Amino acid sequence: MIAQNDIGIELWASDDGTALSYTKLIDVTAIPATGAAQGKIEVTVLSSSKKQYIADREDLPDLEFTYNYNADNLAAVQAVADQPYYFMIVYGDGSGAVIYGEGNTWIDAVSRGSAIEAKLNVVPESIDLKTAAEVTALKTA
Repeated sequence: MIAQNDIGIELWASDDGTALSYTKLIDVTAIPATGAAQGKIEVTVLSSSKKQYIADREDLPDLEFTYNYNADNLAAVQAVADQPYYFMIVYGDGSGAVIYGEGNTWIDAVSRGSAIEAKLNVVPESIDLKTAAEVTALKTA
């Protein structure tokens, strides 16, 4: 496979993150990046003619998902918000990413002639990429 497209991406959730405990949460219209470039710390010594760096701590970015607003979607997301929870992005090829963190949700700004969207923002404690086999072992169906 040369590349993947966005077809088939889903968002799943679990209260404990164990095998067969994830259920589909909602369909999403946009998913965030699951990482960010690592920072660096300058440690140049005066005898060096070039700047020197060491790697900084990994920084986990906030993850902002977009979904179509309706009463059912909002209720589903509110049920998992404002508490630590496991979220799983499932890509079209079956691989994915498991995120453990606390989320909150809101209805986004609305303008004339557009769909009403809502956001789920997750502040992650961990983000782990998973193979298709690992994702299959976590899903309930």
